[in-house]
Amino acid sequence: MTSFGFGRELVDHAEGAIIHTRDGRQILDFTGGVGVLNHGHNHPRILAARQRFQERRRMEVHKTYFSPYLAALSHNLAAVLPGDLNMSFLPNSGAEAVEGAVKLAYKYHGGRRNTIMHADISFHGKLLGSGSLTGGAQNHFKFPGISGTVAYPYGDLDALRAQVAAARDDRGGCDVYAILVEPFSASTMRHCDEEFLRGLRELCTAEDIVLIFDEIYTGWGKTGTLFYFMRYPGLLPDVVTTSKSFGGGKSSISAYVAREPVFRKAYDSLNDALLQSTSTTYYGFGEETATAIEAINIAVDEDFPARALQIERVLAPGLDRLAKEH
Repeated sequence: MTSFGFGRELVDHAEGAIIHTRDGRQILDFTGGVGVLNHGHNHPRILAARQRFQERRRMEVHKTYFSPYLAALSHNLAAVLPGDLNMSFLPNSGAEAVEGAVKLAYKYHGGRRNTIMHADISFHGKLLGSGSLTGGAQNHFKFPGISGTVAYPYGDLDALRAQVAAARDDRGGCDVYAILVEPFSASTMRHCDEEFLRGLRELCTAEDIVLIFDEIYTGWGKTGTLFYFMRYPGLLPDVVTTSKSFGGGKSSISAYVAREPVFRKAYDSLNDALLQSTSTTYYGFGEETATAIEAINIAVDEDFPARALQIERVLAPGLDRLAKEH
């Protein structure tokens, strides 16, 4: 990266897709902030939403008062996602969303299953838990992590079926509590085809395995549908995770959204309600949730999926030419 001056150049300000350096240059930003900047730098509606929140002195953090922002954001997530994906949990980072989804899956089975499967090229975060579910070159150093993790070949349904069949408990029952997959792997530019994803859904339904789609990178229109899995009508995970551009380029916020029966089986009791850390200090932080509400509004109003397809039509011929030349 240093060959392009990153780390040495100082930025004065940024707007839309343009970075303005202190020496007066304008740089077209193709990085997208590693998936964060669907809305561009400093989208005016995002800035206005945050300013309104501040000017009205809205409540930020208070766990004994109801947050209408948290409720509205959860409602809006349910409105744009298909099926009964309507129970949201709102931590701060993508890795936390993944770990929350995994905790949900483990609790759904009451701790009676011990195996979780992830793809061999996966990236799900760098915390101890999410890092142990990340495959490939990211894990060249061994940290402690979640027990019972098994890697399967990305997109290989037959191999995955065989691994699930082999994971049995002492009584012969299925021992897999969750399967985690990125339907589109942004770090490798590979994707799961429809046959794999539908076969995976069928497998998880048959074995009562919680199916988790990680769309932290690919959500909010990047792939031509609001979430990548939504290109296949009727396909539904048990949990989907999102972060990055979910915060509009200004807010550090994430979510996992679960199907209601799965969430309620795991946490729908007074005794279990706090196990998922809804009492965490910055869970559903006020200005962050207000920002994410506006980020969703913009993605819908400006039809981000259609814009992605339009950009593809412009860029694809040139990119294909470059790929052939090099």
